[in-house]
Amino acid sequence: MKFVVQLILKRKMLVGMFYAAFILFGIIRAFSIPVSLFPKIDFPRLTVITAYNNASSAEVDNLVTKRISESLGTTQKLERLEAESREGYSFIHLTFKNGTDLALISMEIREKLDFIKDSLPFDTEKPIISKFDPNSKPLMQIAFSSKGRLDQDNLRAFLLENAKFYFDRLDGVALTQIIGGKQKRISIIIDPLKLSAYGVQPEELDHLVKISNKNYPAGQLSVGKKELLIRAVGEFQNLEHLSNLVVSFKPGSGVIKLGDISHLAEEFDEKTGFARLNGKESVLLNIYKEPGKNSVSISEEIKKSLAELEKSLGRDLDFEIIYNESDFIENSISSLLQNLFIGASLAFTILLILMRNVYSPSILILTIPVTLFLSFFVFYTFGIGFNIMSLGGLALGIGLLFDSSNVVLSAIERRIKENEGLENAISDGVAEVFESILTATATSVIVFLPIGFLKSLLGLVFSEMALAISITLIISFFVSCTFVPLIVSVLYKKRNLNSIQSPGIVDVIANNYSTYLNSFLDKPLKTVTTVVILLIISFSLIPHLKYEFFPEIHSGIYNVSISAPAGTNLSLLDETVLQFEKKLKIEYPTEITVTKGGIEKELIKWDSEESSKSNFAEIKLIGHQPNTFKNIKDVVTKIPLKDGYTVLLSEESSGLEKLLFRSGNENSILLLSGMKDTLAYFANSLKFSFKEKVITDFDQISEEYWIDFDQEKMAKFGFTSEAVASFIKIALKGIETSDMNFGNQSLKLMIRMDKSKADTIEKLSFLRLKSPSGDFIPLKEICTIRLTKGEHIIRRFSNLYATKVRVPLGENREHIEKDVKKKIRTNRELFLKKDGDSEDLNESLEEVLIAFLFAASLIFMLLSGIFESYRSATIVMLSIPLIFIGVFPSLFISSMSLNISSFMGFILVIGVVVDNSVLYFEYYHFYLETFKDNKKALLAAGKTIIRPILMNNSTTILGMVPVLFSFSSGSEFQAPLALVVVSGLLSSLLLSLFVIPASIYFLPIEQKKNA
Repeated sequence: MKFVVQLILKRKMLVGMFYAAFILFGIIRAFSIPVSLFPKIDFPRLTVITAYNNASSAEVDNLVTKRISESLGTTQKLERLEAESREGYSFIHLTFKNGTDLALISMEIREKLDFIKDSLPFDTEKPIISKFDPNSKPLMQIAFSSKGRLDQDNLRAFLLENAKFYFDRLDGVALTQIIGGKQKRISIIIDPLKLSAYGVQPEELDHLVKISNKNYPAGQLSVGKKELLIRAVGEFQNLEHLSNLVVSFKPGSGVIKLGDISHLAEEFDEKTGFARLNGKESVLLNIYKEPGKNSVSISEEIKKSLAELEKSLGRDLDFEIIYNESDFIENSISSLLQNLFIGASLAFTILLILMRNVYSPSILILTIPVTLFLSFFVFYTFGIGFNIMSLGGLALGIGLLFDSSNVVLSAIERRIKENEGLENAISDGVAEVFESILTATATSVIVFLPIGFLKSLLGLVFSEMALAISITLIISFFVSCTFVPLIVSVLYKKRNLNSIQSPGIVDVIANNYSTYLNSFLDKPLKTVTTVVILLIISFSLIPHLKYEFFPEIHSGIYNVSISAPAGTNLSLLDETVLQFEKKLKIEYPTEITVTKGGIEKELIKWDSEESSKSNFAEIKLIGHQPNTFKNIKDVVTKIPLKDGYTVLLSEESSGLEKLLFRSGNENSILLLSGMKDTLAYFANSLKFSFKEKVITDFDQISEEYWIDFDQEKMAKFGFTSEAVASFIKIALKGIETSDMNFGNQSLKLMIRMDKSKADTIEKLSFLRLKSPSGDFIPLKEICTIRLTKGEHIIRRFSNLYATKVRVPLGENREHIEKDVKKKIRTNRELFLKKDGDSEDLNESLEEVLIAFLFAASLIFMLLSGIFESYRSATIVMLSIPLIFIGVFPSLFISSMSLNISSFMGFILVIGVVVDNSVLYFEYYHFYLETFKDNKKALLAAGKTIIRPILMNNSTTILGMVPVLFSFSSGSEFQAPLALVVVSGLLSSLLLSLFVIPASIYFLPIEQKKNA
């Protein structure tokens, strides 16, 4: 290494230009790095969504879900199959082994689905394969409402025609999706009496309209020198054209047209949901970005388009941006820059105090931007983007960027103090500590790097954070060995080197430390006993600490969720929701309220939970008022509720929490059985045993009518179950038969009966069906109709039926889970299993723990190899338990929990404290060669390393102070990490400066063989 440094000092201009070039590349590439909320994550999950309109959950389960599940159960690399059957929809959730190529698996799934498509009911829609992708969420969501001359009923159509293209044209926008509002259609409203009179069946109309509303190619005709296409034009041009469609011809009555047996109307689809902005009906616009594009720049372009839209259509439209992903990204970047500036300022201040000159702190501060810009170049090369994880890694690693450079600078200045020439001091100083900083960097990287290559859920999420920290640490090592010598050789030529000789605060601290250490080595028992007692006290606090996987993060967005009994009419739900909206608006007039109720069919392909929200509404309160949660709770609890309605107040989950918990971090377990009746009976008994403290899937039972066919009469008149069911479907809901270009829009053609003809069971039973013989038979003659109850949702786990047992927040899940286990011991038909999210996260935690133990083993092996001694490596590792003396009491006093964030803090602080011990050992061996005396070598080493250790730890701690006391968005996640690092470093620093020398002194070790 000495030769390399000497070469750098000879070719200063070349090395300087080399650094300038790479810094320039880093600055340029920093603007090209994609910016997004989350890193690109390939979760091994797929969902197969199949629509079976108007079917009950039992029918969906038996006819669709069961058959698809059996077919897909043999898919390669499948780890878990979970299925849900809801009214009208089947969802099959497939989880595969990590690293699975989902593109190939999707092809295999499509082949299996094609193989069984003929066994599915004829009116099921084609299954959709949906990939779980956290980046598939909207980049921006905008709520539009009408004003002025624009009618609210025409708002959706107005946006489609006049506003949507403003966003479709933008580079980087992949999809613009309009949610809510009223959609127009053309309804063919048939009269059952006229159908009977003319002898026409609704199914015949469906077939006729479909085949007539098409253009057919009819070949080519040579006309002169030209070949002209011939087309048979059949598409309906207008309502009159459609009305004149000939249905049949009868000798007695002549031509029968569609208009003779029906009337045509332009109307709106039936309302299945509602959306409001500040109490006013609205339409939501979801804008999705293309993968890999810069979220912030696209967001800025969308805002410019909104400004243009306001200028041209502002008299007709009001809008409000209710979600913008780039806001979170910009807050993260702003927080990073703020923490960087504050942390660097604090570190620079402490360095000025300790070093009493401007040159040394300036050099150390200069290494930060150099390291960061070089890191940005590497980020771009390896495809690492700017997101909350990679930026979080940079924010947390800022304090560590000083360490290697500080050790090198301290060694150089110590050589200058010994009256060496500047260039010799630089080359000898770097060579002296090269092995030490290499070992320190290697240990830190070894701790973090395994997380970057984990394939579990946590590994996928936190990999970019680990890689970002590892890359910056490696680059800071190269900067300390090459850039610091270069800049010292330039700046120190202008500096009075005699000023380095004068004693400073660090020298006073070093002398006092040497005195205390000398007396401690003579009488260590008292201090060692104190350390042991502190360790015992710290570990005794573990049972009193709060445990959670994810720290509570305050988003400032509050949700009032209102659930009505299954089957509740949408208008009744809307009435109740309006009461809550009005009351909340009175209490919080300045807050933005966004309300969404019922279901939106367009969203089901993106969110499988959407199909279950027909009796559900949510009021989102967006604002920044203090103590809002408690105030809203007081307001909500005072509003009277109808029987069967429930209200839940919650704070919006953070983006990272939603990413880790598909089901919203719900407190639930999974109960399995091969018999659905057994499962239902046990679930209901649980409700009774725990006095309504648990919620199961069997709690919501929906009422439905069953039609029982008289098979003898069906055979007598020549009817089939399928034909009768199709007739009833047209009478009640109607069927979508085709599309028609109407003006600038493509509208659905719907065949239905007048609602007044079948709005009661009695009227429905008197409707007449045409038999194959031409007779018209009332429905009541061939079937009976009865009211019964059915499940709202049916779950499957592999080949077993399942129900979720949800434990409300505040209840002890472990206690209830133990009681459930006791109850099922005597029932061999029941099994207990943690739900998918909990299982994934438990596996992830186990994998992270194994990786952590593996990293610790690698550190031990690395240290053993460097020191050529197992004993030396063991002594260095003794500094790790000292962390807990500060960490556990600080967590207990601050009421913070042990969670994934604090665990990352343990990893970070372990790397730093091992670095301190390694540096002590390196100088101990260095002075042992000189003094040949164990105690003198220890005292000299302690006096030498006190400066770099003091400055390294103080800069790391001060770098964490802005994170610890930050009040920016998402700071709650990083605060436990920062607390662990600060408290762990303080305790380990103070104690290891005595424990490590004592261990070396009383457990003599061999001199390093390569020393």
